[in-house]
Amino acid sequence: MAGAAVLRSLRILRPRTLATSGRFLDPGECVLFPASCVLYPPWRSSPARSLQVCSALCAGHNKWSKVKHIKGPKDAARCKMFMKFALLIKLASKPGSQLTYEVRGPGGCMLLIEALTDNRTGTNHEIKRLLQRTGMISDGVRHNFIRKGVVVVPGQNVSTDGALELAIEAGAEDVQESEDEEEQPILKFICDMVETSKVRASLEKLGLEIASVGLEFVPRISLSLSEDQLEAALMLVEALSDCPDVIQVWDNIQADS
Repeated sequence: MAGAAVLRSLRILRPRTLATSGRFLDPGECVLFPASCVLYPPWRSSPARSLQVCSALCAGHNKWSKVKHIKGPKDAARCKMFMKFALLIKLASKPGSQLTYEVRGPGGCMLLIEALTDNRTGTNHEIKRLLQRTGMISDGVRHNFIRKGVVVVPGQNVSTDGALELAIEAGAEDVQESEDEEEQPILKFICDMVETSKVRASLEKLGLEIASVGLEFVPRISLSLSEDQLEAALMLVEALSDCPDVIQVWDNIQADS
């Protein structure tokens, strides 16, 4: 009898919460669902939502995992990038505050570090601290790098042979395959600095989308490293890149190493 009274109360308080065959139930109707569809007996129903395990919830969990392990670090990297841009804007009107460090890292690899700062002493101290174990400042490293114009385009739909043909037709000296921060393939068309605008215009006429255009230090001679040396070098490059005053770290590490 108590169970029947509870059912009547539920029908009065929540008359339109159950539906069958595409219509809402009238207050006087009662529908008994199969046992497999009911998590609790009717007299133990609760306004709280029941916990279900289904593909939708699993997908949501995976999505959060990606946000936590992928999007989070990338957002942090973007934040650092914006901080560096802010530094560039702040110091644009202060000539003489740009620093370049020539470094030899693990396995003899060469690093060229560009920094902007209004505190040379503090920046010098921080760079030397990061180089204590795996690197040292060394003159002559800069001679292994040459300033070049670089036009970057998405490389999803361009083959290696096709990229070489495009480079020749656009007047570029070379083309390199790489990846962006989203791990998407990109093509870097290398050219003389004074030819950068011309190469960009030629690539646009050929129907290519331009992702970015700029100047980079390209190594004259690349160096292949062992697995241990490569790991140590990448850790050093990452530590230097995390320094707030460092704008860019260029290296001559062989890509296939």
